Amino acid sequence: MKRILLRSSGTLTWRRSVAASRLSSTQIRCFSGAPNLQDQQPSLKSVDRGYDSVQTRQFRRDMQHDAQSNVLAAQAMIESKVGSMTPKAWMDADDLMHWWSIQRSVESVITSFALLDRLLEERKYYFMSETTSATDDNDSWIDTTLLNRILNNWRVVWWSDEREQLRMEQLTPRLVWERLEQIFVRYNFPMNEKSLYLVLEAEHAQSSDAGDQRNHMATPDMAEQLLNRSFELHDTYRLPDCLPSTNLCNLVMRSWNLSGRTREAPLKCEAIYERMIQYQIPINARTYRAILHAWARIGTEAGIERAHEWLHRMHANYLAGDETLKPDSAALAIVIAAYSRSKQHDAGQKAVELYRHLGDLVQYNKIHVFNSLLTCFAKTKRKHDVQHALRLFQEHASPNISTVENSNLLSPNATTYLILITAFAKVGQPEKAEALLQEMHAGFAAGHDNLKPTNFHFTSVISAFAQSDRKNKVEKIKAIMDRMEELSRLEDDDSLMPSLTTYNAYLACFANGAIPFAGPEAERILQKLKMRADAGDARYTPDKFSYTAVINAYAKTGLSERAVGILNDMENDFYSGNDAARPDLYAYNTVLGSFSTDRRSTNAGEQACRFLDGMKALAAKGSIEAPDLVSYSALINAFANSKGDDKVGSAERAEGVLRELQAAYKNGDESLRPNQIAFNACINAWARAGCCDRASDLLREMYLDYQNGNHKACPDVTSFNTLLKAFASAKGADAGEKAQEIIDRMNDLHKSGVMHVRPNSVTYTTLVLCHVFSGKPGSLERAEKVLRLMDQLYERGELDQGATKQAFDTIRRGWVNSRLPERYTRSNMLRYKMKTRFGPSSGKRNAKRSSGDQVESAGI
Repeated sequence: MKRILLRSSGTLTWRRSVAASRLSSTQIRCFSGAPNLQDQQPSLKSVDRGYDSVQTRQFRRDMQHDAQSNVLAAQAMIESKVGSMTPKAWMDADDLMHWWSIQRSVESVITSFALLDRLLEERKYYFMSETTSATDDNDSWIDTTLLNRILNNWRVVWWSDEREQLRMEQLTPRLVWERLEQIFVRYNFPMNEKSLYLVLEAEHAQSSDAGDQRNHMATPDMAEQLLNRSFELHDTYRLPDCLPSTNLCNLVMRSWNLSGRTREAPLKCEAIYERMIQYQIPINARTYRAILHAWARIGTEAGIERAHEWLHRMHANYLAGDETLKPDSAALAIVIAAYSRSKQHDAGQKAVELYRHLGDLVQYNKIHVFNSLLTCFAKTKRKHDVQHALRLFQEHASPNISTVENSNLLSPNATTYLILITAFAKVGQPEKAEALLQEMHAGFAAGHDNLKPTNFHFTSVISAFAQSDRKNKVEKIKAIMDRMEELSRLEDDDSLMPSLTTYNAYLACFANGAIPFAGPEAERILQKLKMRADAGDARYTPDKFSYTAVINAYAKTGLSERAVGILNDMENDFYSGNDAARPDLYAYNTVLGSFSTDRRSTNAGEQACRFLDGMKALAAKGSIEAPDLVSYSALINAFANSKGDDKVGSAERAEGVLRELQAAYKNGDESLRPNQIAFNACINAWARAGCCDRASDLLREMYLDYQNGNHKACPDVTSFNTLLKAFASAKGADAGEKAQEIIDRMNDLHKSGVMHVRPNSVTYTTLVLCHVFSGKPGSLERAEKVLRLMDQLYERGELDQGATKQAFDTIRRGWVNSRLPERYTRSNMLRYKMKTRFGPSSGKRNAKRSSGDQVESAGI
């Protein structure tokens, strides 16, 4: 059976080629009637709708149970001649249409529309016939109810996996809407508000396709057209059934909210609200929630305040007697969640006030609102806000079931604890995150089923320790992972076992903080994951995050050779079929950065340059992205930190890379315009070479580039500190005076607001180095004055810390190495001060270090 779709006279017409031999003579007669149709066709008014002979009832029962009969009957009706349908055929068509409109298949949609076309053609023929007066009896069931049954069947199939087949049959929402308009024009057969609602719901399914952003953007325009058409049918054609319903208006508002057109959505939703008031269309809580969503998603302070006003309007209407407009958890959560995304300094406090004002009205799912309130404080990443979130939790909620039952306290859920645990993890307080996890587990053990810890909770705590500087963090993480395995066995819940994400969080700790043998230990964990994957447990197949964490561990410890080795393993794993291990640009940049920290290599710059050439070759093949600004900055750093004797040559190579970036920017590649990091690395290269003039010239060039619009090249405190480092390395007699001039300039720039370059403790420590290394008479006394100045600035709150241990030790060594008669007295006095301030170990004699090592340890 072949289906052919034809377009004629602007109307979709369906035809089927069917073998006549497949239809029984009874079925054909049922739809075709006698040859002399004018003689045997009775007036439709004279046909009794209740006519139901024994034969007809049997035929209907057969239709319900025999799908093949329905297929053949539909074929016969569609192929029958217009004007040939008998009264019995009209009655049987009712059952036939009902059967096809509930089958929920592509075939049923196509057949239903074809049957509708056929019946409408027959209906039109009767109206135009001179021998018949009306069709008020037999076709009284051919109305918008039937149309909406067909549309609903189409909508359900459109929402299913068979959407592409309907698209091929030109039965998309927009084309179906065109079809409805054609039916209205050609047959004078109107749709109603429900018809338009079904079409719009189907369009929402299309716009929700993953990655189909164009449909998302276009959906509100179509929704607006449908709504306007509904008003037009009601006003112009006097069709009361076409007055938009509350559901249709709400769905149009939802279309705007999902469109991503956040600037237009609030005004459009408010305009729809005003039309609902004008036409006295009932307004419900969903209407207000749609408007709240629209204003809340703007993200501006004015938008949030507007959402706040609409919530109060909703509350005022509730107080005026409309029980349906009682603010619920969803409405309150929308506004509070908007505050949580806001950057207002008092957003949390406003959210608390709103919660205390309207929170008592919420009877169901109140914990959802409270979780949004906690998020307002937890997302700021400020310690005092996170502590405020914890106080709110302790004030309004309790994990103890008996306490909750006998009070107004809320019963927290797993999401509540996850918000708090994640918040403490982000502010560097892993111990509090762990304490919350233990409290949560205790509540679950006491019978609170909603407090069952999940893998996410454990992994968040592990990540908190991994990102911290705790010396015992490896032992802590191991203990937590052992606890996860133990709980998994006790609860018989495999989901509590450490996942790949858990292990990746564990691996990340080896790249954060000084851990002995960090690289080898991270590699051992990686090999453990590989063994589990090879044993058949695909959940532990290492991904790019696993490999990159190990590469980072080796890079931070300066073992570039092993970092390259892990990258090679990563590439081999990917080419062996592990798509999750595909190396990305970040992995290559991490290896490239390892050359700048490799203290054993004397030609790190050359190695990094060859590695970058390899990256360019891979990018040309499409294997990775082209090297970016991070890549070239890492190369500059590698030359700047080279351990070879020719530091001037390394600095020249570093500046050559900087000029290459500038040339690429001038040729149109804006992504390679040098930024603060690239300039600072190049300045550092000249500072290590002791070339103060070249370092000063680069800082001046950096400042001019910033003034010319390159805001990413704004000099910072590190830029000036690196220049001070150049004077310290040069050991010139006037190093102290020039360094002081630079610091004065930094203070002037900061006070004028031009740049935020207030000197910090590293700045003044480097000034001490400049005085001591200058060897100028009186330089040690001037250095000691800097110590006292640092303490004074710290007491006034103008410095991050007082005189540093490095500054004390540098001056002490300066006195020891001098030939002044008071050298031993002054050095012993400084040693005593160090012991008093920094502890007993600070006064011990340290191994002799070169002046270059002292400059490096100054923190630059």
